[in-house]
Amino acid sequence: MGPVRVDALTDLAAEAAGTAAATELAARALAAARTLGPDQSRRLARAWYNAGTAQANSGDRPAARESLAAAAALARKAGGTDAAALIERCETLVNLGSCLADLDDQPAALDACVEAIELRGREYACLCV
Repeated sequence: MGPVRVDALTDLAAEAAGTAAATELAARALAAARTLGPDQSRRLARAWYNAGTAQANSGDRPAARESLAAAAALARKAGGTDAAALIERCETLVNLGSCLADLDDQPAALDACVEAIELRGREYACLCV
């Protein structure tokens, strides 16, 4: 499966947010993204993000934590500096922080949120008004 199909599945999962179909679509997108190779880490991070968001929306916070942590790690490693990459990374950190807070891991939630705030303020404050 190629990158375009992965993007389509990932977008479908995001559009289906809050439905039972979202988790299944996100899992399919993630499985496909894992086959793409190391130069597609941003796509993989996005697929992990959508999987985590779908899991959180369905109430599976422990699975969401793992998925969002994987997305955040990939986003950090990719280190994209364009606006879209920075926004995606910030959104991932905010969702991770929220998930961690829901799981009563306040120190880790604070770390994720502070990282998002620092990223937002330092690197693209004018884009996130």
